Amino acid sequence: MAFEDIEIRITKSGEIFVTIEGATEQRLRDYRAFLEEVVGPIQREIRIERPDWEKPAELAESEEEKRRREQKLER
Repeated sequence: MAFEDIEIRITKSGEIFVTIEGATEQRLRDYRAFLEEVVGPIQREIRIERPDWEKPAELAESEEEKRRREQKLER
């Protein structure tokens, strides 16, 4: 089983924030079902997809620069 990092924060107002990293889709569904059964309905879910660090990623800024250069060349 892969390493999973789980962080749970409970505010003074009773809000519960759960952060799960390194889990598969099936494990996320299991955690969601467990939390809904034990704590109650989930009001909001935010998913952040992290890039695959093994593959080089170009910065959005460099993409914008390329587009500007191409526009200048077309003129």
